[in-house]
Amino acid sequence: MTFFTNDYAQVKYSISGGINISDLKNDWELFDNPDIIPRFGYSIGSAVEIPVRNSFFFTGQLAIVSKNYALDVEDFYGAGTVGYDRYSVLYLDLPVLAGYCYREFRLFAGPFFDICLGGTNNHKLEYFNGYTDQGTHDIASARELKSSEESNNVFPLQNHNCFDAGIVFGIGHCSENFSIDLSHSYGLVNIFPKVDGNDIDRDKYFLFTRVFTLRLNIYLF
Repeated sequence: MTFFTNDYAQVKYSISGGINISDLKNDWELFDNPDIIPRFGYSIGSAVEIPVRNSFFFTGQLAIVSKNYALDVEDFYGAGTVGYDRYSVLYLDLPVLAGYCYREFRLFAGPFFDICLGGTNNHKLEYFNGYTDQGTHDIASARELKSSEESNNVFPLQNHNCFDAGIVFGIGHCSENFSIDLSHSYGLVNIFPKVDGNDIDRDKYFLFTRVFTLRLNIYLF
């Protein structure tokens, strides 16, 4: 699909797959902001592109996206701590984008809306006193945490707010049968969960997702 105006004249359906690298922007009142280590993830999904006049278009996508990151354990848990604390979180991702095409290139931007489907936390922490904490925990979402036992598990990140949303923008290269897009999503919703049952105040712990994605879209017809 070469994006001259005359050629870009029909609705396009596609399947897509990609790799990403995720990070968190943190702003915590009560602690020094711990370093977040970016990790690689993936996305798979489908999309529809609707042409409009003068090389402009709209596109809607539906995808499963993993947003993965880790905590710097020494920075967060204290000097002398070694090991890892990794988070792998799945989202149902719905971006709605507007774009402009020129020859084989395009620019696009718009909002995205995500629902957290859950995930896993895998950690192994060896503290300065010799104590070791190791395990894998499910990451819960889409619910309020009511019991004190559940509430204690949210710190630092063993649960997530059920929604994420923000803006995404990027550039792409297109051919007749496929396109390749490079995008950056900028989360504007605090993913730290609402907690009932203890004194953790969500308004003092802000975490915002940041994701760079390289995606291949294959046009079906």
